[in-house]
Amino acid sequence: GNTEVMGAVDQLVSELLTYYLEEHPKEARTIVNKVILAATARHAARKARELVQRKK
Repeated sequence: GNTEVMGAVDQLVSELLTYYLEEHPKEARTIVNKVILAATARHAARKARELVQRKK
């Protein structure tokens, strides 16, 4: 069924992405830095929303 296909695709993409990132550490570092930056921005936005909510 569809779940089996999704599992197989997920596993294949995971393996290929892992291989690519191991072979291209510079690109892997760039991606990790962007992920960290995005997480930091989300955290700051959440804190700002909470601060505004408290002031109401």
